[in-house]
Amino acid sequence: MALSVGMQRFINYLRLMRIHKPIPILLMFLPILIIIFTEYFILNIDDFPWLKLISISFIGSIFARSLGCVINDYFDQDIDKKTERTKDRPLTLENLEIKPTQNGVFFLISILTSVSLYLAYLLGTMPFILSLFSGVMVIFYPLMKRIFLLPQLFLGFVYNMGIVIIASAISGGINFPSILFFIMNILWTVAYDTVYAAQDIEDDEKNKVHSSVKTFGKNWTIVIDKIYNVVFGLLVIFGILAKFFLPFYVCAIVGLVIIKYQFQKMRVLEKFQSFFEYNVLIFLIILIGVISEIILANYIA
Repeated sequence: MALSVGMQRFINYLRLMRIHKPIPILLMFLPILIIIFTEYFILNIDDFPWLKLISISFIGSIFARSLGCVINDYFDQDIDKKTERTKDRPLTLENLEIKPTQNGVFFLISILTSVSLYLAYLLGTMPFILSLFSGVMVIFYPLMKRIFLLPQLFLGFVYNMGIVIIASAISGGINFPSILFFIMNILWTVAYDTVYAAQDIEDDEKNKVHSSVKTFGKNWTIVIDKIYNVVFGLLVIFGILAKFFLPFYVCAIVGLVIIKYQFQKMRVLEKFQSFFEYNVLIFLIILIGVISEIILANYIA
């Protein structure tokens, strides 16, 4: 049975929010989850608000990521029409009956922004202030690919703000392990999103927009390989600062081996999307390492 015009438009609003593509949500949420468990390990708080922190982080990741997608698509409509990967996005549709309206897009942005800020408000004053700052940065991201040679670096900063927001909610401030983890994830985002952007290199050249792939040039894979080396080096330092034991480092080594193997495979087969998705597995492995540390610490105690 054919869908009604109203239902098709509703589905396109959901597509505009990228609800049908959960991988980026996990790439935003899992680092936050890792820092929640790490903060618990460091602080060893008896009455730790697990449910509140994890539920707000998960819902916040969905809404914040959706907000970024809607704002990005609104400003990038002309570019998306000329890019093979994005030419069928909701705001590029020619059929006005099922295309999201401008008023509808603005209303959706207001809803997503309000919910995101309310969730941050539930965490406290500093998380709320940091969320306001993050929201402003989200608005500026579409501009970066037009004026900044490394828009993925700016994206990494904005995309991982949840780490410092949740860390400030737990400890009332931001400790050095959390700052280091934040920096590490900025670089990690640069790495996996550069690979993702490689799909659009020809269209980016044609549309005269910047990306780290273009900036790094023909040897971009060598640069990304070195960035991953730095990321896992920082991950080890993060583990030392958090005073982790063996399980964390074992998981870090397993993660490094997998990502290196998949990276070399990507360079040969040019399966950029597949490699992008593999980063979720690495985050899960690191999360297992942190949880294992907590279990081991409780067993020893």
